[in-house]
Amino acid sequence: MIFPCALARVGLLALLLAGVGGCGLMKKVPEPEDVRVSEIRRSIHCGTEQRHAALSYFATPEEWQGWQADRGLEIVPPEKLPDGPLLLLEMGQRRTGGYFIEPKTDATIDRDRVMWLAGEWIKPGKDRMVTQMLTSPCVLLSIPPRDYRGFRIIDQNEELRSSLDLS
Repeated sequence: MIFPCALARVGLLALLLAGVGGCGLMKKVPEPEDVRVSEIRRSIHCGTEQRHAALSYFATPEEWQGWQADRGLEIVPPEKLPDGPLLLLEMGQRRTGGYFIEPKTDATIDRDRVMWLAGEWIKPGKDRMVTQMLTSPCVLLSIPPRDYRGFRIIDQNEELRSSLDLS
């Protein structure tokens, strides 16, 4: 005859073993990863009409070429494009020259597969002479191939300037 207390212990042991076995079936959360990005080209005119910063992701160089064609631009000719994904950082439209973005080359991909970039938002000093024309500064970056879910860029004050979700 099995005693009720012994039966409870066997049941508890079975539950414990099932729980430990189930942990192996759970999806592993990736560790954050530090990566390097590289600047391909910058331009003072990317053809945007919006005033706020924006991010655009291009999984292939062909997608980038289509974007350029849609805007009637050729910021980077096809022969100068690397293989792999590209990320465009746009500052937004400005009324004068003297604005640009200086992205950092170090970035982090967090556990949710979102790439975090930092950059410095440069604007002309109050006593500087600037061109009187509409500009829309941007920087095209080559990024490592990964299964990204999104992108975030912060400025020198750690303020979120733009985000892009891919999922």
